[in-house]
Amino acid sequence: MSNTPSEAQVALVTGATRGIGAAIAAELAQRGFRVIGTATTDAGAAAIVALHQRSPIDAVVAVDDHGVEVAALAGERLGLIHTDPQAVAATRDKSLMRELLMGTAVRQPAFAIAHTADDVS
Repeated sequence: MSNTPSEAQVALVTGATRGIGAAIAAELAQRGFRVIGTATTDAGAAAIVALHQRSPIDAVVAVDDHGVEVAALAGERLGLIHTDPQAVAATRDKSLMRELLMGTAVRQPAFAIAHTADDVS
């Protein structure tokens, strides 16, 4: 990464308001990048697509758990290399992941989904 980016270089950082995302955004801004931070929702993916129309984006990289969903959705909408949004959703939902794994050769322990405290007893 160059320490002197051109005016056209834009860094898109998901999760830019906290943790490692905030640290990455601050470092990139210090290096002269125009930093765009996004939300962790479908609206965030829409904002990325809108930004791409004004200033083309080559990649969307997530830096936190919530950002992976936004990055996958934006990458899909922009036709970039990306992780399947449905696969990302499954990795963030333990019960969905276990249900999907039941139909494969991947071994896992028995489980039940508890919706209320009465389901546990």
